[in-house]
Amino acid sequence: MKGAASALYGSSANGGVINIITRDLSKLPAWSLDLNGRIGSHAEKRYGLDFGLHKGRVANTLNVLYNGRDCYGVHNRDNRSIPLRIDYVPGQEVWNVRDRIACRLSDGLRITGRLGYYRREMIRNAAESEHSRYYDYSGGVRADWEPTAADHVEVSYNFDQYDKSRYYVPSALLVSDMDVREYSNVQNSVRSLWNRNFSQGTLTLGADYMYDYLVNAKLADADYHQSSADAFVQYDWNLSKQWELIGALRYDYFESGHRSQLPPKVSAAWHQSRRLHLRAGYGMGFRAPTLKEQRTKAAFELMKSNLAQLGDSIDRAEYITSLDRGGLYHTELWRVVCERKTADGKKIVVERLFYVTTAELDGKLQVLGFRFDPLV
Repeated sequence: MKGAASALYGSSANGGVINIITRDLSKLPAWSLDLNGRIGSHAEKRYGLDFGLHKGRVANTLNVLYNGRDCYGVHNRDNRSIPLRIDYVPGQEVWNVRDRIACRLSDGLRITGRLGYYRREMIRNAAESEHSRYYDYSGGVRADWEPTAADHVEVSYNFDQYDKSRYYVPSALLVSDMDVREYSNVQNSVRSLWNRNFSQGTLTLGADYMYDYLVNAKLADADYHQSSADAFVQYDWNLSKQWELIGALRYDYFESGHRSQLPPKVSAAWHQSRRLHLRAGYGMGFRAPTLKEQRTKAAFELMKSNLAQLGDSIDRAEYITSLDRGGLYHTELWRVVCERKTADGKKIVVERLFYVTTAELDGKLQVLGFRFDPLV
């Protein structure tokens, strides 16, 4: 991938990044419609709608998904010894709505927009008047401009807000329903990228900015906010059919503690033939933790069967240097991949199933890998 992800392997990704390319809306038919549904026991239901429309230079897709079920009781076999007894399966209602629109203003300029809404309501007991609700609102707009055959410019803005709340249904003590928000995490990010193709390589320039805002009723301070920014330059140089060099620099700024760094990256690849490929790279990484990682960790409360946001203190950026070596050899019938990675840094972030914590690196971290794939 071009840009900062290629220069630093991306946030929290030590070995690489995955580039997800969504479907090109301009290739949609004039219109399309898909309706689906499913029902089952305990009032289980799932309904979906996919609608696409393409006319001229404008295309749009709408996806709506609803699924739900009632809360129902279960029991464990008496001759089974288990540490946790489960008496019921919680009910839920989930709405997921996504919309994407693309407009080609000219042959070299395209605008793409998206909106998303997600709501999940957990009903742990049909007799309880208190439910848990989870919301996610997302949106973004992106402009792709190709002023010449060798240039590509990308500018984008993305918004995401994730909320948690307690919903109280009307009861003898409550005249009307009430939705009390307890947690909210809002992220606004802006990105710009410019690629210029030359006869023997590609030059990439870009910058990112993100504003992070967090509200958590369980923390001592009600709300937190921070900003992070970066600017990067990278050049992919094709020396010959056998040799390829990549050099990159990126400046990172992290508002917490006013920390910054200028980490470099250099890598080389040698293609001896169509079958044998060798590569090596050296880079320094800088990662600014999000507010969620800094101030919260998710602790699994077995008695309450829910996730509670508790305080934590991951408030420092992580630095790491890495050296990668690897090789690939393949034939028409099989493929062998070998790689080795050496990392040395001050702190790493460990993300486990129910919480996020930190660990100090004791010396260098060595990783060896081997893979054999029969191509059948």
